[in-house]
Amino acid sequence: WKGAFVQLENVDGFGSPSDTGTADNFDVDALPVYSGHTVRFEGFINAPETGDYRFELDAKEGGALSIDGQTVIWTSRPGQPQVHEGWVRLDAGYHAITVDHYKKLSNPQISLRWDGPSFGLRAVADGDLVWGTAVGPPGGGGGGGGGGGGTGENTPPVVEITKPGDGRTFTADKRVVFRVDASDADGEVEDVYFYVNGTQRKRDKKAPWKWGTRFAPGTYTITAEAVDTEGARTMSAPIDITVVASAQAGLANSSALPTEFAIEDVYPNPFNPSTTLSLAMPQAGDYDITIYDVAGRTVQEILLLDQEAGYLELPLDLSGHASGVYILQARQSTSGQTLTERVTLLK
Repeated sequence: WKGAFVQLENVDGFGSPSDTGTADNFDVDALPVYSGHTVRFEGFINAPETGDYRFELDAKEGGALSIDGQTVIWTSRPGQPQVHEGWVRLDAGYHAITVDHYKKLSNPQISLRWDGPSFGLRAVADGDLVWGTAVGPPGGGGGGGGGGGGTGENTPPVVEITKPGDGRTFTADKRVVFRVDASDADGEVEDVYFYVNGTQRKRDKKAPWKWGTRFAPGTYTITAEAVDTEGARTMSAPIDITVVASAQAGLANSSALPTEFAIEDVYPNPFNPSTTLSLAMPQAGDYDITIYDVAGRTVQEILLLDQEAGYLELPLDLSGHASGVYILQARQSTSGQTLTERVTLLK
């Protein structure tokens, strides 16, 4: 699709593309050169076995990855090199894969890497992909024999959220840190997943298991899931937390609701060390606010879950971080629309 794109867009409703073709992999070198284009690769990827897979998408100006219709990665920061990762659990066999890439002015650049239960991080190879109609599970059909001679059953791991306690209350300007105890009687815990209101938000691959983030005012149910090296999974008992508005934060639901998703202001900018994000949210739903440094590393993440449509005044604090330029990204989860704003911390 060629046009006046200024960032990655969801092209599902954009009609027929300007050009089509086939490729063995995610090759953008042979694409027609348009300024402000979006290209979509569609096909199938072969998962050799059932398990958890991690994907890394390197997109110079913006890119997205979906597996079986589920968004795994979405990023749009024009002009900034970036690598983003996402996780998905796949059954053995072929899965529909979609990769979108946005290019503004610079040379296009995109690559996709993955690791799985039995292999380390590597590029998605031509042999991992097929185009057209997927014909069934890999390996030529034939049944699943085997697995060897062990007769003992694997004992699932145990997992518990140890901090904070159930029923705690926090203010929206404070970071909430969750700590988990996880163990496995006959093996090792490989991963711990954190869920907010039933949605996976973080994967931790290394003990001590923990995750910290900030929340908008509201009530949230937090659970943690431990996965051992044999793939057995256990979900923790839930805890509930309540987040109340700080003196500086509040959501004003005006009778004149915004008509478009927009970063209305970041003031002051430059700032030291705090500023306020003014965000227009035309639809109810989930929103993510992420701040990156110029190297693409995540500095701060704020989850705005189950928000009502309206306007948000959200305080941001970069105490403890070095002076410099940072990229503020606001994403509407339902539509996938992403906005970016440069902010400058001056100490």
